Amino acid sequence: MISQVQTKQNLFFCITIRTKKEEIVHKNGREPTSITNLTGKPLSFYIIHHTYQPPNCYDDDECIQRVQAIQDLHQNDQGWVDIGYHFLVGICIIGDFRTSSPNEKALEAIRLWIDCGIERGHVTEAYYIITHRQL
Repeated sequence: MISQVQTKQNLFFCITIRTKKEEIVHKNGREPTSITNLTGKPLSFYIIHHTYQPPNCYDDDECIQRVQAIQDLHQNDQGWVDIGYHFLVGICIIGDFRTSSPNEKALEAIRLWIDCGIERGHVTEAYYIITHRQL
């Protein structure tokens, strides 16, 4: 789900984030039941989470299926308006860190996401990262 474009990679990544969400929604995903606009920027930290289930994914089709499963769980079982993770609040890597480490593409996506957040003024340059177990 990360572009292989190396030139202006962060800018390209920032521009296409929304496109990937729309692609996932188009492939049997659902729109959120409501939207909350967050204020209070820039943030000073990122929260890294893992999905536990489903396990890691390694290509677009597999990742889209995982995202749909997460959306089903969060909306249908938890009663939430949508998937509970998004880049303004936190980042969630698909998979279970207890059984396998995040793959390199996932880690690179986080690096690009952080750079994008800094470039857009959503996060300070002096950010820090915590995991959900540290909250």
